[in-house]
Amino acid sequence: MIREFNLKILENIGVEVVPAEELEEILSEAQKSQKPLIVKLGMDPTSPDLHLGHYVVLKIAREFLEAGHKINIIIGDFTAKIGDPSGRNVTRPILSDKEIKANVKTYLNQLSKALDVKKIKVFYNSDWFSKMKFEDVLKLSGMFSLNRILEREDFKKRLGDQLEVRAHEIFYSMMQAYDSTVLESNVELGGVDQKLNILAGRQLQQAMGQRQQVAILTPILVGTEGQKKMSKSLGNYIGLGEAPSDIYGKVMSLKDDLMPNYFRLVLGYSENEILEINAQIRAGENPMNFKKRLAYEIVKVLYSEKEAEAAGGKFTKVFSQKEIPEEMSEAAFGESSAPLFEILRSGIPQEEMTSSEIKRLIMQGSIRVEGKVFYDPYQKIKLSPQGVVIKIGKRKWLKAIGK
Repeated sequence: MIREFNLKILENIGVEVVPAEELEEILSEAQKSQKPLIVKLGMDPTSPDLHLGHYVVLKIAREFLEAGHKINIIIGDFTAKIGDPSGRNVTRPILSDKEIKANVKTYLNQLSKALDVKKIKVFYNSDWFSKMKFEDVLKLSGMFSLNRILEREDFKKRLGDQLEVRAHEIFYSMMQAYDSTVLESNVELGGVDQKLNILAGRQLQQAMGQRQQVAILTPILVGTEGQKKMSKSLGNYIGLGEAPSDIYGKVMSLKDDLMPNYFRLVLGYSENEILEINAQIRAGENPMNFKKRLAYEIVKVLYSEKEAEAAGGKFTKVFSQKEIPEEMSEAAFGESSAPLFEILRSGIPQEEMTSSEIKRLIMQGSIRVEGKVFYDPYQKIKLSPQGVVIKIGKRKWLKAIGK
């Protein structure tokens, strides 16, 4: 049964709808005919993690699902070979099939944080792109103007800075558009940075005699560093699959002025509710109290109330009371000592922190071994069977065990 769609969620988040009048029209038609809309959401597995930026869009998908419409998730295992050039000033490295398959494995579990995965359909665009002949590629590319594609801000900037735009990158928006024609989607969801890609879908649908999809574009969730959009490739994200205590800690580390962005986009707070929070802060309320509320509610929606309470308690114990956590990662060595850099490199996954980032943290004085700061990456650390405790930055801990 098709029920009335809750447009209030779009208003609270502040989405852009293109064209706005068509959304209400197709929603009304669907309710009258009891024929569900086909809602498309594409995700490229360029990383094993989905993050809170994805959750903003997934919440809207959930509203459509609960109103009785069809949610079609496209895993862009073929478009991931190119990588979305939106907002990029360099060409993305081309991923191997093995890397893409490894990244895809975690997606369904993470999608379940927002959607009932039993009620959605998941497609892989390699199912159609891998079967295309070059003749088909020529036919598809002939439906687009190269002039229009090169007018994209990211491409214009690169060309203006005399940086290369590789030929394969111009196919990305065409391929995303083609996905829409395969699904015959009525609505496509995405961030506002996806506007040109999604509108390309409208253009191709019209050229192929299909009804054009409506674009629903969400504002950008700012990343943890406080400036750029939350992004897998930038590493400034809070992953949907991260441990509750890690999510809580990352939210608590956000700058105070980012709170309205998160309250609004992740939790759907209205403008009036956010104004009330700001008024209380101006009146003398400690911003930390609202950040704790933000962290608690985000963990609660991704996990449970019980996990949110436990994460809050752990944060208070470890960071507010300056206590060492009871549980932490461990790195074992067969020697009685080892260079600090090697200890950290062994104990921290490569995808979590690069070697250069580890060295930078050490030289910045952000690493403490049993409470003592070391600045030399190659300083040998004395180890023991009981282990030495190393604090990495503000939130991470590691126990290094030796002979």
